[in-house]
Amino acid sequence: MLCNIKVTKGSHPVELTYDGDGLRIDGDFNAHKKAKLQRVCGCIPLPPPKNLFDPTLLPIGNTHLLQVFFDNTTHTIHIHALIPTSPDQDQSPLELYQFRYTVAIGQEQACGDFCTEVMGGAYQGTAMKKRLKVLVNPCGGQGKAKQIFETKVQPLFEVAKCTVDVQYTEYQGHAIQIAQDLDLEAYDTIVTVSGDGVIHEVINGLLQRSSGGLLPIGVIPGGTGNALSICLLGEQAGFDPMAAALQIIKGRPLALDLCSVTFDDHRYFSFLSQNYGITSYADLGTENMR
Repeated sequence: MLCNIKVTKGSHPVELTYDGDGLRIDGDFNAHKKAKLQRVCGCIPLPPPKNLFDPTLLPIGNTHLLQVFFDNTTHTIHIHALIPTSPDQDQSPLELYQFRYTVAIGQEQACGDFCTEVMGGAYQGTAMKKRLKVLVNPCGGQGKAKQIFETKVQPLFEVAKCTVDVQYTEYQGHAIQIAQDLDLEAYDTIVTVSGDGVIHEVINGLLQRSSGGLLPIGVIPGGTGNALSICLLGEQAGFDPMAAALQIIKGRPLALDLCSVTFDDHRYFSFLSQNYGITSYADLGTENMR
């Protein structure tokens, strides 16, 4: 169903059109992306470089729309979207854009209906406002997981109005204990911001519970190898925390095959590989060389 609404930015008319597959913005020639669309020299804003991608040239697909809402207090419509920096390239890095336009007096109901229509299409088949338990390993990989979460991931969860409960792991095996004790009814997804080690711990903690396998796991690459993230998203997007966060916000759960090994009356689960002998000893013995 095609729907549109006419708004303004300053004194310039802008038209928003939604066709069920994406949102098109016509008439906004100064689209604003947080902190990056304008170069500043002293106090004089300079126009962006001519080769900078203009997000209004192409429709914003449903997958990349995070939030569209009408603010009755300021009489403005707000649009938040993740847009590829190079839309002609596969697995292009994503950037968070924010658009804000003024709605005319008397158009409140029409604007509200427009926002409802867009959000219904943007989140068709998946839940809005997910409840997320986020585990961040601040010491894993190169020690950048905390920064990755706070600068790249958390802003997206906030824009998508997810409820986020953040916990930092403090020692090896901590994620196993957290997964064992977690209230499974309180969350829609458990999210790891780490390498593959914390994912392994979460899986082994959850699968010690009878219904633990029903809770989806979301993966944000925050380690060195990030093998599972690469397997899920591809070689380039697998290292992009924003692409991974988008999958958590918009994605649907998929089953993952696991391997089960019993050793010394203890059962372990793995999701990538199993090694024994010299390979395992070499891995453990070089841990301090990361």
